[in-house]
Amino acid sequence: MKKLSKKLLKVAKKILKNKEFKDIIDIFERDYDTRKCFRCNGKGTIDSILNDGKDNAICPICNGNQVFKKPNIEEVIASITCAQGKHTGGIREAYAASNDPGYYVWRYTKYYLGIDHFKPVLADVYFGFHPYQEHLNLLAKACSQYFRP
Repeated sequence: MKKLSKKLLKVAKKILKNKEFKDIIDIFERDYDTRKCFRCNGKGTIDSILNDGKDNAICPICNGNQVFKKPNIEEVIASITCAQGKHTGGIREAYAASNDPGYYVWRYTKYYLGIDHFKPVLADVYFGFHPYQEHLNLLAKACSQYFRP
C-alpha cells in the first residue's frame, strides 16, 4: 500500500468513529494477525505439471510468502478517501487496479453505492484466494453506508 498522508489518516480515524464501522472494527480486532494462503495451504509452493517439468512452483496467489497479513482498516479507509477538491472526505473518483486491499474495498463500495453498475470482476480476480476477502467485503458494505449521499 502506498504511503498515506497524515491528513488522510486523520480523516480515516474520524470516519471509523461512525456507528457503521463498530461491528467491522470488532471483527478485525478479534481475528488473527495472519492467515495461511488458501491456494498453497501455507507452503509457498504448489505442485505444477505446467512449470517446465519442475515439481514445485511458487504460489501465484501469495507469491511464496505463505501467509497474508491482516489489512489495516485505517489505511484502507484512507486510501479510498478523497484528499482534495470538491469531494474532500468522500470516496475517490479513480483508483488504479492493483492487488491492494484498498482497491478491492473501493471497487465494491462503488458497486454497493450504485456508482459502478457492473460487478467488480477485476477486484475478484486480484482477491480470489485472499483469506481476508470476507472482511474486506463487510468493510465495503459499511463504507457504502457511510459514503451514501
